[in-house]
Amino acid sequence: NSNIVVVIIEQQLLRLLSFLITNAVFFGKHFFSKPRHKDDRYYRRIKKGGGIVVYIHEEGVFSGEKKDWEKILFNTMKPSIFHEDDILLLWSEWQKSFFETNFKLKCKTVVSGHPRFDIYKDLPKTNKPYDILVNTSFSYSNHGQGLSFIFSGKNPSYNFTKDKNYLFESYFSQTSSQSWIEKLVFRIASTFPNKIIILRPHPSENLDHYKTLFKTIRNVKVFRDEPIENALSKSKAVIQVGCTTSIEAFLANIPCYTSYEYGANRARITKDLSIDLPIHSIEEIFKSKSSALISDEIISKYSNLVLKNLDPQHSSTDQVANILHQSSASQNGYRVSFIISIIILTSLVYLILYWPIKILYYVSK
Repeated sequence: NSNIVVVIIEQQLLRLLSFLITNAVFFGKHFFSKPRHKDDRYYRRIKKGGGIVVYIHEEGVFSGEKKDWEKILFNTMKPSIFHEDDILLLWSEWQKSFFETNFKLKCKTVVSGHPRFDIYKDLPKTNKPYDILVNTSFSYSNHGQGLSFIFSGKNPSYNFTKDKNYLFESYFSQTSSQSWIEKLVFRIASTFPNKIIILRPHPSENLDHYKTLFKTIRNVKVFRDEPIENALSKSKAVIQVGCTTSIEAFLANIPCYTSYEYGANRARITKDLSIDLPIHSIEEIFKSKSSALISDEIISKYSNLVLKNLDPQHSSTDQVANILHQSSASQNGYRVSFIISIIILTSLVYLILYWPIKILYYVSK
């Protein structure tokens, strides 16, 4: 539709833009920093300007069992702030039932799944130079800012009064899982020196830790600047522990391996959509050709409860696009020249004022 202007913009720039844009649809890829922790001034500003919020949270796959999911969701989101004209997009029927049971919702809820998973159903099936892609996600045991970021007791995001046991158990659990993956990578690389292994750490992790560890192992490459869909499309197999890459690999029909022993405390869907790989059976990783080894019974028992995208007939992208199109039909339009002008103005404020102030703030802390 030529009357609809779509602006894709970084989170902080979007916040600045909300001062100038009114009567618009704001589509949230987790664009609230802490909606559970009084981060509502931004939201009130959008609503005061006649805006509509179509909100989807970036995380929907949680560790542990249902009781653990509930605790995480209570601490993460406060959907009762949304108004009648807003729409809350959810990953699963379970999530929808949880919010409708535990919050007084005024907004409409839609089980959409997450659009980002759709692209993995159509990844290229040929040209795979990576024999193994290893994705790590160890933000407690290998945080990019060191242990002091989490365990100083001064970081408000890590509450030692309430969650001390959880924080330490997460650290111990991840330390074991990280050690298993590092040992596995070393053994595979040593046993199969002609196989190319790509180790791709999570953005929150310390990249140099792995670069230093595997510096002398020539067939292990450590980097994370390649988009995950590109890395997956080049990979013959995947190894992970508790990472959503298992879902993406499953949808792309790429065999994915994990340790059932060390992955027990992570998101169960990442275990159920993966094949167990004992460290003494590393040759098995080169025998499996697809994710078809995963039992349909296991998927229907648990995984379908967590993520709508596992339904082969469902398209999150189409559903969300239709919702955004319908929501925008009631909003006022702007000239494209006006949109471009205020984006330039906002970007200048962002670069000249926002970032220098933020850098000074962090340096002073």
